[in-house]
Amino acid sequence: MVTRVRCAALLLAASACGRTVVYQPREPAPHVQPADAGVVKPCQTGAVALSHATPAIYFVVDRSGSMAFDLKGNMGVPLGKPLEGPSRWEILWDVLGDVLPAHDRDLSIGAMFFPSGDSCGFSPVPDETPRLFNSGAILRHAVRVPAGGTPIGPVMQTARVWAGAARVKSMVLITDGEPNCNALLDPEVCECTQSLIGVPPQCPSAEICLDTDGAEQALSRLSADGGIVTHVVGFATGPSAAATLDRLAVAGGAPAMGPHRFHSAETQAELADVLSGISARETNCTWTALSDLQDGDALEVSVGGAVVPEGTGWSWLDRAQGAFVLRDTWCELAFGGAPVSAQLTCR
Repeated sequence: MVTRVRCAALLLAASACGRTVVYQPREPAPHVQPADAGVVKPCQTGAVALSHATPAIYFVVDRSGSMAFDLKGNMGVPLGKPLEGPSRWEILWDVLGDVLPAHDRDLSIGAMFFPSGDSCGFSPVPDETPRLFNSGAILRHAVRVPAGGTPIGPVMQTARVWAGAARVKSMVLITDGEPNCNALLDPEVCECTQSLIGVPPQCPSAEICLDTDGAEQALSRLSADGGIVTHVVGFATGPSAAATLDRLAVAGGAPAMGPHRFHSAETQAELADVLSGISARETNCTWTALSDLQDGDALEVSVGGAVVPEGTGWSWLDRAQGAFVLRDTWCELAFGGAPVSAQLTCR
């Protein structure tokens, strides 16, 4: 039987713990749909009561080779110094094992892991499509071994297709490193994500070049064109990765407030707090008017008495149910307790 090891004080920094073993996936909860929030009715002009809708969200998870390192960057034998604590991969799954089951009933969760093999390849379809009570299926991926590069740009370029099909408006990108895997970059002049070789020194290959621009453009297109925001979570990142992840977080449309724009998680406890906060935020920013809206029907949304602009402040999830999601500062206001209301004007 595999055992999960914890520090004595509820999720202390993982580097203070002894060596742990790989997370043992739990059995999935029964796939039971929760009771409906109410019956969807035809559009009726006037003020309408709102209920929380079930948001769909993708976790896009880095399983590159550096996820096998510990929090101090030790690679483990025979490649480097022995690990001084659990690997980043083990810590991630320990935290996901706490966070995901807690939201089985209120989040429709899917997952995509990259790369798919031991280099830069990735699957064009997600590993798990979003549904309720999906934590068990996702946690079974803990048995996969970290390997390969960090193709954030190519993965996020494909995301609009499968995220759009699942009506996903939010994604959580979890990575410990910097994007690479762009064969079009020039290894002679690029910034390298590994040690330089040769005389004059250069990057060993184009796929090891830092691909900040490609990843930033992919996240910007998701946000601007697809209406899909990406929460960027930097887990156990070094100083050199911070500037890159800040750029990605701003491009993703859901930057954090503080010294960094990405959600920084340098310990097990911080990672748990970040993921729980994002999950709670998405739940509290997704609403439904329980009304079947047709072309010509209009919905006016207000937060704290102020009208929210459609498109930049809120966007549709499903017009057939009057479901929508709040964005940016409007989401933060609602999450902070500001009342959310809506007015229907039916054709």
